[in-house]
Amino acid sequence: MPAHPLDAPMTSCPLCQKPDQITSVQAIVRSGSSETSGTGTTWHPGATGYVGSTSIHVGPSLSTHRFHSHSQTHLARALDLWLEQPPERFRLDLGLLTLFLAVLGSGAVDSMTRMLMFLVLLVTVFGLVVRRFAPRAGVLAGLAALGAILYLLSRPEPLDGFVRIVVVAAPVVSVVALGSWLWAWIGYRRRAPLREHLYRVWSRLLYCSRDHRVFDPETGVHTDPGDVNVLLHAHRPGRH
Repeated sequence: MPAHPLDAPMTSCPLCQKPDQITSVQAIVRSGSSETSGTGTTWHPGATGYVGSTSIHVGPSLSTHRFHSHSQTHLARALDLWLEQPPERFRLDLGLLTLFLAVLGSGAVDSMTRMLMFLVLLVTVFGLVVRRFAPRAGVLAGLAALGAILYLLSRPEPLDGFVRIVVVAAPVVSVVALGSWLWAWIGYRRRAPLREHLYRVWSRLLYCSRDHRVFDPETGVHTDPGDVNVLLHAHRPGRH
């Protein structure tokens, strides 16, 4: 009796009609994938900027960061299952922060403490956007935000006008960000049965190394490794 590879069920390839070169797709992906994690350091040389005639210097610093890498063989990458991920938290965080910003700014922003709270929250929103779209520009973004705060605090008239603009814009940004995130989350939850179906089909797929074909043992349909989606979506819920 021929030996079967690890995790291979007692079934035959629909092309060669032999079972000796069959392996489950899950086993191939598991054995062909690796994860690497660690820590590293980044040197920031610092920078100097000007607010009017006043110079601001941010000294050099050393930051520690974590890194994570995921590598796969060509076959494992082709056979892997890529399911829809939950919506990013960026829109949710942005919406909540701008909502707090609008509430804080709509009050009497007269006292120095309230004004500082307003500016700190505004810088937090700015940092959130920079981290999402330009994470490598953190030092320059921090320098620009510090310069903007000092400039606004030194000039009451532009600061009042700036606060009024932010108070008008913040609710709009908050509604758009929270609304788009909620819409994406509802859609993600609605498609949960589809993701479960795709995983259920993918988990039973088999691969024959002799014919270089992937097939579904329940239906006998087979395809190239690069066309696994054909098998996954062949019998989607709601299709006839």
